[in-house]
Amino acid sequence: MVVAGLLGAVLLVLPLALRSPQMHALYNVAEHKAIVQWENWFGYQEPDPGRVGSFEGTVRDVEGRPLPGATVLVATKRGVTYAAGTDAQGHYRIDRVPEGKYVPIAAKRSYDERTLKPIRIKSGQHRPGVDFALLRTPPLSIATDDSLHIGEPERVWASFPESAHATRREFSFENDGYLITGCLVYEPVEMQGPFPTLVMLYPGPALKWEKASIPFVAQGYVVVAVGPLADRAKGDIEGHVRDALKAVAFLKEGQLSEQADTTRMGILGGSFSSPILFRALRHSDDFAAAVSVGGVSDVFLVLYDTYYQEGYQLRPPFDLILMSLGRPNRHPENYVPNSPVFYAADLPPLCLIHGVQDTTVLADQSIRLADQLEALGKPYELHLYPGTGHYPGVEDPTPETADMFEKILGFFDRYLKAGDS
Repeated sequence: MVVAGLLGAVLLVLPLALRSPQMHALYNVAEHKAIVQWENWFGYQEPDPGRVGSFEGTVRDVEGRPLPGATVLVATKRGVTYAAGTDAQGHYRIDRVPEGKYVPIAAKRSYDERTLKPIRIKSGQHRPGVDFALLRTPPLSIATDDSLHIGEPERVWASFPESAHATRREFSFENDGYLITGCLVYEPVEMQGPFPTLVMLYPGPALKWEKASIPFVAQGYVVVAVGPLADRAKGDIEGHVRDALKAVAFLKEGQLSEQADTTRMGILGGSFSSPILFRALRHSDDFAAAVSVGGVSDVFLVLYDTYYQEGYQLRPPFDLILMSLGRPNRHPENYVPNSPVFYAADLPPLCLIHGVQDTTVLADQSIRLADQLEALGKPYELHLYPGTGHYPGVEDPTPETADMFEKILGFFDRYLKAGDS
């Protein structure tokens, strides 16, 4: 009876799911819960590793030109991915894919992701001609306006890593019909600029993270701190990106700070602001270096870890957001844009910081991205901290926190202060 009820709920929601993205998300959640419950009761049969096939094809633009460096992948319903990059002729080949039905997807920076109709992989068979034509994505247009309001300067300080001071001003502006508030710009005191600039994308209100911002200001940086707007849906990553990049646009026009050198900019995100960080990097070439602290790099892996690894559970409301993406073998387009591991070739020099005891975003996320950067020969640093959980202790700093700060500062100094006397 319970099984019938769960399946009945899925079938009831299905017609509505076709009418809007919101209902489609609700259907995905209901379907996911039903499938997980079914597997809890009756078990799950792992794919037979001996029954695999392969497929290949080309990725071109809509005018027929080959696109080297694109990524093609398929995923199982549990989030295990099989991927390959395209060569100079736009050709790719993916081997040892378990037999089954998959939706292939191709992705490349500056192009729209493209999925194909489902293909069936059969054991011992090779399927050629799985070809893609990608449409170039129009550049994200971010225009400033007269909505910017900047408050009066205040002197603020932090005790970590030592007594540090900064000048802080709060600013707000309008974007997409929202009032973006709580943004902060910090400038050094008693130092002569211009200074390299850091854009800090925090997972919550920027003021809450002030003790993480001020130490960088005291070391000769202008810091612009932005938190995600609470009025936007948590899943509206692109909206949060537009908000952050509009703040950057005001900064580049000199409206936020006369001390900021915007030809030398870095960007930092952490935890669940990391998707905003990595999506911003897809839209902008303004940043010479980036840092991710406890960030997400592969949403497919988040799904696998959350539901299929014993002892780990993603906390609400992010578990529902993850379920709403749908089954990855059928909806990979909902996973790839938030999985920078699949467009790592386009990232600037990257520093990855992760606590080994993090149970909110597992350290596997940073390790996975570091492995991909290593394979691509891209510049990166990976620093793992055995005694640190999800958030570094800026309120009550530990020796690991101090070392983490020094590592991040040293990284930004190398890329943003090279040549300074």
